[in-house]
Amino acid sequence: MSTENWLSATNIVLTAAAILAAPVIALWLSARFERRANAHRAKRDLFSAILEIRHDLLSVEFVRSLNTIDIVFVDDRAVREAWSRYYSVLNDTNLNNPAGWSIRDEKRRDLLLAMAKAMGWESRISTADILRTYTPQFAGEQALLNVMKRQVQLATYAAKLRQLGLPHPLTGFQVPPAGVQVSPPVSSVAASSVPLGQPTPAPLNGNEEGFYLTCYGGRSGSGSATLLFKAGEISGFDTFGGNYDGTYRKEADGGIVAHVTLTTPPGVGLATGAPARDTEQSFAITARLPANFANGNPVPIEVQGQIVQATFTKVRSAPMSNRN
Repeated sequence: MSTENWLSATNIVLTAAAILAAPVIALWLSARFERRANAHRAKRDLFSAILEIRHDLLSVEFVRSLNTIDIVFVDDRAVREAWSRYYSVLNDTNLNNPAGWSIRDEKRRDLLLAMAKAMGWESRISTADILRTYTPQFAGEQALLNVMKRQVQLATYAAKLRQLGLPHPLTGFQVPPAGVQVSPPVSSVAASSVPLGQPTPAPLNGNEEGFYLTCYGGRSGSGSATLLFKAGEISGFDTFGGNYDGTYRKEADGGIVAHVTLTTPPGVGLATGAPARDTEQSFAITARLPANFANGNPVPIEVQGQIVQATFTKVRSAPMSNRN
């Protein structure tokens, strides 16, 4: 075969191959561009969702959005590292205080800026844009109402489970699970409108004496405590290592005035949002409990200027051998 014939045959073969390969290459390029467009669209939608609900950080939608970051931004290491830092401060109970909330706000801002940069929007989205959040009063009140309803329901149903002798569905034990609280607890007995001052212990011979399961919820968490009312004295403990010691007296209307000292171990804060400390803390608490306080209904109690909803369920009477 001459050189001219060989070149002609080669040209025919290459032309046929190009004709056959063109659709395949076009499909491959189209699929690649589509994947990139879909990935960018997913990032944009997630970024928009987090911005949209950044005024309600306790909403299910906000939590769901955070949990999809790792897959949507799987190829963006800077975003995932920013998410890891934000995740770390979200789970640090020592940051349940004004200074800690500022740290969380900063880490959330850094996360959103990293997401914007990953999409090429760093020159379009600024820190001021992220911090500019519109939250009218009714929206804030609705969010607070949702939190209060959830805490009351948790406390009420936990008390009902104990009353019926049923195990908790998350732990298998008849105690509230550690996972449902946002931060360490506060006292289940607290001040309402009774002035401070230590009462004279007055032994009770009625059905007030006994062991009580107390479930409570505040602005930043919930928990439970076991309290013994016996012969004018109160003693008990909670699931976070707090100890309760004090006295009580019965009023003419059947209600009870209790004065209790709550001692918390190092590293334990309060459900009101008061921060934990590196040393042991003690709190003087006064409570006015109505005559029917152990009926399982929430009792609003003031703790250091914050309202705590508490339910009391009597689980057994005081030991007969110790009765006066």
